[in-house]
Amino acid sequence: MSKSNFTLLTQDEIDTLVDFLVDKKQDIRNEVLSQQSIDKLIRLIQSNDTGRIRMNPVVQEEENTAELLVKLGLCGNQAEKCYLEVRVNEATSYVELYAVNREMSREHKITPDNLVNLNFDDSESEWGYSIVPASFDEVAVTFGLQYDRETLDRVCMIYAEKNYGSREAKVPAAFLPLSNRLLINIAE
Repeated sequence: MSKSNFTLLTQDEIDTLVDFLVDKKQDIRNEVLSQQSIDKLIRLIQSNDTGRIRMNPVVQEEENTAELLVKLGLCGNQAEKCYLEVRVNEATSYVELYAVNREMSREHKITPDNLVNLNFDDSESEWGYSIVPASFDEVAVTFGLQYDRETLDRVCMIYAEKNYGSREAKVPAAFLPLSNRLLINIAE
């Protein structure tokens, strides 16, 4: 039986692990993490979901997403503001995300496949009954969109209702966008 060796990490993986542990240091207190717990964190970091752990998506180098908004016709130029909005599909009860240019009355649905592939190709993928508020923020950052406080509150209420049974339930901080990201992403 071969056992995976997690002792050799890339600098990016080490940085992600350190960032995660620093963010959680109050929860960890003086407890010592077991090797099994550390290995689980490393496996999580090495998976395809590192952006979710980091809450800091990789900025795409190949193509500027602001250019995607222009190519799609949502924006006339890269300086125009587009917003991320959330809606609930009445037929399926699934949440849907839209990139919206309010001034030009244009919009385009954003699916999970769009986030993974960094494009706006039509896709049948769905977010489901709710979206983690931090993931909602990740979509905004990835595509250079802003959102209103009311929109984020709605995302949190939908998430709380579907996962905790009440729209008024408190969403744990681990599922919320970081404060410094909110300062950037919430529209004035």
